[in-house]
Amino acid sequence: MAIGAAVAGLTLSHSCKVYDESLLEGTASSPVPADQWGSGIGWWSKKTAGCVSAGIPTQSDRPTNTKAESIGDLHFAISSMALGSLDRKGQATDGAWKTLGLDLDGLCTTSETCEVEPKTFACASVGSAPGDGRECRDNTFGRLEADAIAVEGLGIDFGLSNDAFNCALCRGDYNFVFRLSGWNGTPDDESVRLDFYPSPGLEKKPAWQCDLKATGAWKKNACWGAKDKWTIQKGTTDGSVTPGELPNALLSDPSAFVRDGFVVGQLPENTLFWFPGKSAAWAYPLKLQRAVVIAKLVEADGGYAIEDGTIAGRARTTDLVQAFEDLGLCDGHSLYGLMKGQVALNADLLSNGTNVESAPCDALSVGIGFDARPAAFGAEAPAVALPGCPSGGDGGVDAGGDGGGKDGG
Repeated sequence: MAIGAAVAGLTLSHSCKVYDESLLEGTASSPVPADQWGSGIGWWSKKTAGCVSAGIPTQSDRPTNTKAESIGDLHFAISSMALGSLDRKGQATDGAWKTLGLDLDGLCTTSETCEVEPKTFACASVGSAPGDGRECRDNTFGRLEADAIAVEGLGIDFGLSNDAFNCALCRGDYNFVFRLSGWNGTPDDESVRLDFYPSPGLEKKPAWQCDLKATGAWKKNACWGAKDKWTIQKGTTDGSVTPGELPNALLSDPSAFVRDGFVVGQLPENTLFWFPGKSAAWAYPLKLQRAVVIAKLVEADGGYAIEDGTIAGRARTTDLVQAFEDLGLCDGHSLYGLMKGQVALNADLLSNGTNVESAPCDALSVGIGFDARPAAFGAEAPAVALPGCPSGGDGGVDAGGDGGGKDGG
């Protein structure tokens, strides 16, 4: 199953139901010292019977502080992503997926860092229950991404390569610009806003190209800089006009917060995570349910950057199959049946966020790592449509629409 390079783009839903109350778990001190926080481990982590759980931030973790003046809007673009086959340093590492993501279901299912096995499971799997990563991280998507790029005819033909995807980010073929506003500049702020803007790429791209067959060769080239301007996909803002500023995004979380230097936001249901541009590596149109973003704010070059970012959520099996069809992996292709079978066999969660041991699993857990740097924005541009399948329409993503952020169903 795969998503290599493709995964992309915080194309969030237009509706913004923030911090579902059913996520509340209460707060407690992290069992992991602050100097060991990283890769999904932090103040949101907890200790369960026999092991430490990566945990997941909730509404109840929001700090309470005296309102202070905002330091102004901060703009970022993603500089690299870890999807499962590569670790956060961009290195091909066996089992890299195990250190990405969060403990979404609150259960430790055959995690190598746990001594005690759970007596219950999140749902009923088709086969044996897929195991968790380290510290109970749920991330079957990452594990399948790592497996999929090795399948002959899949990684190259469909551009599913984490290395090639990071090359496309470096070159500026596509990205997501996001804005943090209302932040007081301190480690704790009870209310900030996050806006997400899918970008079809830089206004001016370099002459060099990405090559799927030359792993790592792109690293000799200079990546985009803070003054390079990213286009903004048409139809993804509310249309408000303030000279020199980005209008609010239709894809946003107006009720995010910052705690201990980490900004936390919840993505709306049916968040389409797709970078709307064209490169050697397609961006996989991953649709997420009940997803959260955690990212560490760090001072860099007189401003701020993002390190140790994590995006975690649930992807419905039906949406994953549709995403492959949008990429052109259609019924009749020699790998189509294999893809559908692997998606079904690796479902490990319920998409609605509950744990019901007797209910058939209908979603895969997702854990993605990312870093981001200060970025500038430019003019609007249309998205690039995906290939799709020939029957029943083009099956692709409408380049003239809203980026697919809102599920029409």
